[in-house]
Amino acid sequence: MRLTLVCLSVILAVAAVPVDCLGWGAITHAYLAHRLGERCGPENLQEIYGATVSDMFNVVFDSPYSDYMSDCMHYRFDEIRPYARTPLLEAAMLGIASHNDARGADYTAHHRSRSLWVPEGYVFYKEGPMASFLEPQLADLLADAGVPDAEAAAAALARGLTHNLVETAVDLLISRNEDPLIGWRLLASAQLRAPGIPLMVAGAFAGDLAARYGISRLRAWAFIIRVEREYRELMKMYGGIFTKDFEEAVELLSQQGAYYAEIIIESFTGVAVAVAPELVGGLLVDFAIPLVEGDYFKEIAHTCVYLEERLREEGYTSSPLVPLAKSEERPFLAAQPATKLAQNHPNPFNPSTTISFALEEPGRARLCVYDAAGRMVATPVEGTRPAGEHSVVWDGRGNDGTPVSSGGYFYRLRAEALEQTRKMLLLR
Repeated sequence: MRLTLVCLSVILAVAAVPVDCLGWGAITHAYLAHRLGERCGPENLQEIYGATVSDMFNVVFDSPYSDYMSDCMHYRFDEIRPYARTPLLEAAMLGIASHNDARGADYTAHHRSRSLWVPEGYVFYKEGPMASFLEPQLADLLADAGVPDAEAAAAALARGLTHNLVETAVDLLISRNEDPLIGWRLLASAQLRAPGIPLMVAGAFAGDLAARYGISRLRAWAFIIRVEREYRELMKMYGGIFTKDFEEAVELLSQQGAYYAEIIIESFTGVAVAVAPELVGGLLVDFAIPLVEGDYFKEIAHTCVYLEERLREEGYTSSPLVPLAKSEERPFLAAQPATKLAQNHPNPFNPSTTISFALEEPGRARLCVYDAAGRMVATPVEGTRPAGEHSVVWDGRGNDGTPVSSGGYFYRLRAEALEQTRKMLLLR
């Protein structure tokens, strides 16, 4: 099996990967890791690479193991720590620990902004108005290409597309305004990454992966190591783009973003749709960058201080950081659990699967299942739910009670101010 890692998939990864696992862009994570460590030489480079490697399973499209491993990297990352047995691997582990969605940098992107008084993450908050702007344009584009039920497909795709445009905008601004060398740092970190990094990830999770999917440990190890190898090449390419001047970087990102958007739209709708690089570039320059340039660095500064405090409390070594901003305790930080949509289990499934989710506050929740063309086929959850953990069994039937056919499906949770989407596979 050849893993499909599409060039620059960190830019516009939408329907094919869980949006809740895509927080900040790779350049932003690299910048945070560089500031956190303040180490010189190879240790700092290992922190930078470690801070990006948490996303390596998010960009694998043709494996049933990718979602499970993505969850491991973002929510079970502490299990990697015993395998970090050298100074270089300890540095990489600090980067991994800084990234995660449970309480790391992705947490501030998705769930709790550190600088805005809003009950959601910075990137999620920023993507909202842009998604509203993009959705009707996307619906027209899909309709012109002959996509059935184009409005529903556009609604399913728009927020994820804008989420990643916001990430890319912040990456560009950090490279231009804060650290013009950050592209070189990311490129060098991938070039010089310690060989033990994929081995410590495999040591932590290969056994569980093998047991969960009934495969050999050797196959599980090979999968993890192969994904990391291809992801490393991806980071070399992505870092290389940010070694260019601003205008050339925008042009390259727009070209690759358009190509990737075409792949994602076709995988979601089954229809080939042409996306002009000028459209992506216009959204990036005219909308996404102005949307964040006034306050992005305040959020990054507060996130950096938050991460330093958390990592120190958890015993991760980090040399002193020059304070970038005063750390403030937000009144809503203690609220648990955060609203989150989990990966269904089992996956693939036949005939039924369990979908779990958590609500931070009581309120209305809606869980819908969509087919590959973007048509809603089932609504397993609709109505008010209390705060806490919930689960529902979907029996593979549509709202009319008819069993749906084999294939890929997407399920989306709308609760509070959040939308989260994941994919699943039905094999009859």
